[in-house]
Amino acid sequence: MRVTAKEARVTSSTHFSWADWQQWREQGWSVARIARHVHLSPSRVNQIARRLGRTPANDPQYQKTRPGPRWSWDVTTESGAYTLGLLWGLASLTSPTTLLIRHRDKGRLEQL
Repeated sequence: MRVTAKEARVTSSTHFSWADWQQWREQGWSVARIARHVHLSPSRVNQIARRLGRTPANDPQYQKTRPGPRWSWDVTTESGAYTLGLLWGLASLTSPTTLLIRHRDKGRLEQL
């Protein structure tokens, strides 16, 4: 059986599916960890993910400073108290319906 270059390219890009990608990212896996898992380079993993349909809107770990599992906050815990402190110290009302918050961790702000 003879395999053309185009067929080889298609089969080599199917190291993981969209469902696999979403599951790993929901668990907090970074692109580097996924790359080690499927034995590819991080740039190749990103290419495949884009081809499968990854966008900033549907990737739960996109542009986080330190990807991790999804986080929910409770003010009785230390992380919840930290979040409440962020709101208290860094938030300001720019209008009656707009709250402005600045912080270095984009993922934390997305949770708010």
